[in-house]
Amino acid sequence: MQRSDTYTAQPAATPNTDGSIPSPAGCPPLLNDFQISDIAALTTSGTELFRTFSEASRLTETGQVRAFDASFAHQIGGYPQTALVTDPNDPRRLFISTQENNSADPTTDTSGAWFALTDAVTALEAALKDETSRAEKVEAGLQPKGDYATNSSLNAETSRAEAVEATLQPAGDYATNAGLKSESERAKTAEAGLQPAGDYATNTALNAETNRAQTVEATLQPKGDYATTSSLTAEAERAKSAEASLQPKGDYASNNDLTSEVERAKTVEATLQPRGDYATHKDLSDGISSEEERAKAAEAQAISGTYGLTKGDIHGVAMHTQGDNNNVLYYDGENGWRALALQSYLNAETERAQTAEAQAISGTYGLTKGDIHGVAMHTQGDNNNVLYYDGENGWRALALQSDLNAETERAKTAEATYLPLTGGTLEGDVTIKRTHHWNNNRGGGQITLAMDDGPEKFYQQLYRNNGEMTQGILGITDETGDHHWKLQTDGTIVTPSGNNLLETSNTEGRRMRQSFRVSVSNAGRISWPKPYAKDDLVVAHFTPTENGDGQLHIANILNNTQPDRTGCYVAIETIIKNTNDKLVPAFSPVTLDVTVEGYSS
Repeated sequence: MQRSDTYTAQPAATPNTDGSIPSPAGCPPLLNDFQISDIAALTTSGTELFRTFSEASRLTETGQVRAFDASFAHQIGGYPQTALVTDPNDPRRLFISTQENNSADPTTDTSGAWFALTDAVTALEAALKDETSRAEKVEAGLQPKGDYATNSSLNAETSRAEAVEATLQPAGDYATNAGLKSESERAKTAEAGLQPAGDYATNTALNAETNRAQTVEATLQPKGDYATTSSLTAEAERAKSAEASLQPKGDYASNNDLTSEVERAKTVEATLQPRGDYATHKDLSDGISSEEERAKAAEAQAISGTYGLTKGDIHGVAMHTQGDNNNVLYYDGENGWRALALQSYLNAETERAQTAEAQAISGTYGLTKGDIHGVAMHTQGDNNNVLYYDGENGWRALALQSDLNAETERAKTAEATYLPLTGGTLEGDVTIKRTHHWNNNRGGGQITLAMDDGPEKFYQQLYRNNGEMTQGILGITDETGDHHWKLQTDGTIVTPSGNNLLETSNTEGRRMRQSFRVSVSNAGRISWPKPYAKDDLVVAHFTPTENGDGQLHIANILNNTQPDRTGCYVAIETIIKNTNDKLVPAFSPVTLDVTVEGYSS
């Protein structure tokens, strides 16, 4: 049998005249609340029988999930897809057909023809229990949520930082040892050619100036109104020529006397220097040589206060060693005296810092914008926890590598038995413990099976309203909405429509209900789509449909006949309007919705 199977008589989809809903055509009966072992025992008229059938239908139309029946499956050509049955030996186990014309036994089927709803729920409960246990064990070994590094990362960073810090010096405006040594060598080289701070010329400049001055001075005469030697010679020659023919007016010496005097004067003047406090050339030369020696000796002991000076720099003035503590003092005009560190002190501090830093970690290494400077770390005395501190988060405990290794091994051992998230087989029992509270009502954890490409879901949940019975919820959701069944502790099953699924006490065999639509005339015979195994049938009701003629019709079992396993005869009467509702037989075909129930085996 298939969901798409049709019969000459099609199933009704509209409510009955008494407000009841007929069951879908072609489906096995959902319940049997009303049985008639001997319909002949009823002594009612056709109208009363119809009323009886209608009442029985109203009580049973909520449906019942029936147990799987191999004989019934054979008779109908197999269950249709989505048919719902129970285990014949355990009515708590539900199966849903996954294919059309399904005759496989769901209790032994391994082909996937049936899907065990309750088994899936049980498996999910077991999986959830295992996962909950695993998660609890894993979480027990975790650290608080926060910005933590792993122990392996911390160890790697510690090793890297120690290696880096071994080459570092204390924070401050320090030069590196290599830089300091390089600067010391450069300074020594530079200072060897310097003179004391002051307005001094270099030795080379002084020597050059001395040579220049001596050269110049060799051609000079004393300051005053003097003529140059060439001018004087020229003038002497001129004068000689002129004077050769002249004689002075007045008391003059003769030319011979003058010539003698000139010669004498030249001889004397060759040994003279200008009048005043002058040193002799020899004295000056000796003095310059002496000064050069003195300056060289002084400059060899001095450092430059201006070497390398650029705009904005301050001229160094003096340096000396303080007598009471051997501190080296340095002076400039803006900052006054300041003490400088000795190389030995720097070397000692470098050794001390390297020793200290070898035991420390960096709180700033790799710091980027938005990061927080680490301040301190230490081991807590009462429990050996490693504590870490920064100014924003305060003290926080970090995990030890040994603890992480132990947890990793524990987790690997535990997870080796866990089910993967994308498949696998569950074994054993599962218990899901979870409680939701709202308005004094309580609900347990929910298990959901869902398709990842649509709205289809199947779910299960334990639920209890305040003051009501405990109930298990089985629900299906798709594009038509949410539909759920409630399994209550008193055995009641509430369907999505709000009706109760009634139980049927039946020990004589399996029963089958058929609902279909047929067109028949008065005294005509209706054939059941599927024949029954026995003649003791219950025809729940005949419901005439609107036939378009504006007339009302009444259908009953034909007098002096009884339904049998293959069909029945019907009496159809038409109410004639405007004639005091006179009833006349309907000889034209009338469409009826028929519901019949009986033993299928």
